[in-house]
Amino acid sequence: MPDYDKEAAAERQQARTNELTAKLEAGMKELYDSDKYKDYLKSMSHFHQYSSKNIMLIHQQISDATRIASYKLWDEEFNRHVKKGETAIYIYAPIADKTLETKMMEKLDPETGAPLLDEHGRIIMEEMTALTNGIKFKLVPVFDVSQTYGEPLPELVENISGNVVHYEAFIDTLKIVSPLPIVFESMQDNQDGYCKYREKIGIRENMSETQTISAIVHEITHAKLHDKSISGENSEPKPKTVQEIEAESISYVVCQHYGIETSPNSFGYLAEYGNRDMSELKSSLDIIRRESNSFITVIDEKFDIIYKERNIDLMAKPQDNIIMPDPAINFNSMNLYGYTDNTMLPLTIDRAVELFNQDITVYLLYPDNTEAMAFDLSEIENHEGIFGIDRDEWINTQEYKDLSTMEKVQNIEAAKESELIYGKNNAFAIYQLYDGPDMRELRFASTAELEQRGLAVERSNYGLVYTAPSDEYTTLDGIFHKFNFNMPDDFYGHSLSVSDIVVIQRSGEVTSYYVDSFGFTELPAFLGVEKQHDTINKNEHTEEEQQNMPQYEQHDIPKKDVPVYKSSGEIAVQNGEIAAFRESYKFNVECGQAIDKAIIDCNYEQYRYDLKTAAKNVIAEFGVDRAAWVLASNVNHNDWDGRLSNTNKAWAKEFDTPKPDVYLNTHLAVLDGFVDRFREVSREKPSLLDTLSKNEQKSKQQSKKPETAIDNKNKSKKSNREDI
Repeated sequence: MPDYDKEAAAERQQARTNELTAKLEAGMKELYDSDKYKDYLKSMSHFHQYSSKNIMLIHQQISDATRIASYKLWDEEFNRHVKKGETAIYIYAPIADKTLETKMMEKLDPETGAPLLDEHGRIIMEEMTALTNGIKFKLVPVFDVSQTYGEPLPELVENISGNVVHYEAFIDTLKIVSPLPIVFESMQDNQDGYCKYREKIGIRENMSETQTISAIVHEITHAKLHDKSISGENSEPKPKTVQEIEAESISYVVCQHYGIETSPNSFGYLAEYGNRDMSELKSSLDIIRRESNSFITVIDEKFDIIYKERNIDLMAKPQDNIIMPDPAINFNSMNLYGYTDNTMLPLTIDRAVELFNQDITVYLLYPDNTEAMAFDLSEIENHEGIFGIDRDEWINTQEYKDLSTMEKVQNIEAAKESELIYGKNNAFAIYQLYDGPDMRELRFASTAELEQRGLAVERSNYGLVYTAPSDEYTTLDGIFHKFNFNMPDDFYGHSLSVSDIVVIQRSGEVTSYYVDSFGFTELPAFLGVEKQHDTINKNEHTEEEQQNMPQYEQHDIPKKDVPVYKSSGEIAVQNGEIAAFRESYKFNVECGQAIDKAIIDCNYEQYRYDLKTAAKNVIAEFGVDRAAWVLASNVNHNDWDGRLSNTNKAWAKEFDTPKPDVYLNTHLAVLDGFVDRFREVSREKPSLLDTLSKNEQKSKQQSKKPETAIDNKNKSKKSNREDI
């Protein structure tokens, strides 16, 4: 774009900023002249300033107290009443102290009021008793507003409601431009956020989207202007009043620029901190204009990157942001048909029938821009046009709420991913496959297995389950160890295993790695932003490491013959047996899934299960040892639960199991029955026919096995012994 266009855009933006600051001044003047401000001042006049001693007393009794008054004052002046059972706060209050005092005083002439004299000309003194006024302090009971109920107190600051278009993307933009990390926390209702200099910005969770954006901009302004470690200024700190006026004024201007209305909140907040002649506001106007303009410029720059990354259509109409009930038809098709009321969402006949059968109102739409409610399924089947559902009714359906939740989760995931890629600080992330039967071939598959099956690793199959800061010491092996043996409390995925993805961003450079059977394999384009580096995979292990690695996949040993690794992961690391642990872990997970599935499949009617057959099927695939290990670890983990029998608990304690590799989803009462049948089946001796069949298969396998140098050597030794 030519330079003069940039200059023109900058001038337009500056003019817009000037216009908004003028609007701010005008709005403040209107507020100061309004009855709302007068009512507020009148109300505040009833709350007195307290001494430092009383402030300490109040804080010790109710740390978050805000407004204190007596029982009577709450009742008579504010029409608020103390809640039953509330304990009073005691503070020191001054009271008049009248005491009788006797002293010698001049005797006065009752007519003239002049002092009387004796025969020697001296003033006559007499003993007089009188009341004297003094002040003393005593503890009196008062109550905080939080201990009362009734009519609301007059407020200048209001909670503001409303949604923000592209809210998640806007939040992520603010996180990127913020000089400090932003965290969401639970706070008192009278606090929207705080800025802890040099450390972080805290924002009250569960506020409206509008109030959240306003609070974030306010606190970022504090960080940029008033945190000396960021601003670099060496001057004396500005008074708190000036700091708050600057922060809230800039928040107002920036939010107004993006169409976010915060006037009820911002004007009241400024009135509480400022004064009627607005001298503080006027003295800061140049700073407010300059910083607002700078803030808007950097937000635009970063938001441009995010909306392109997420394919956000900034020109989309509000109705286009709704998740449509039928993706097979859109507004354009409906408008071309002749129906142009966009409060009606279009449907094809199949979707109309589906919704009608869910007792949702469906309309028959006509090309003359009219509609009729369908009362019978035959009306829908005989209608040759298109159909519709009322927009508000669709939004209130459970299906829409579920879809919205899913979309919100996806937006949060996209936000975290964007922060991972474009954030200022080093970080790492873990991706795991989505649930579902269509992921079965991908789950726990090595890259070699995927290649054999003609499958690829695709971002669309994975969900982002965890992100966290990293440093120069963060390694792939360190991440693997942490997410197997010392998982963070906020990690809700499964233990890191084959088919998972680890992404590391260091100094703005992104690399993605596939957790493979042995080590990690780099994925040059998992997120589409990676630079290719030296591949870390099984071919890079030392010869000694490769000798210690299990070779189950290469020899195609049946799952039931793969030995169970019965030590903890930490011991595996110490003994250099991590590969054996991983392989066993993979089969433990598959065995757990097989147990859940076998139980579901054997449920032949309500509350009736053929658990013995289910146990036999699991044993046939995974063997007694592995199935027992998985079952025992789950029983031990739920040892406290009364739905598991004491007999099965005692059996499980025979196994020294660590924390389960996999948590079974089966109801514990049903699982207890399955363990009974499993133990019964595992004690059964195989039939003679089964034994003969297995021996025959074993003989066939041995006859096919090619002779090796070791076999020839052993044969030679055997011949020598036979000769002897």
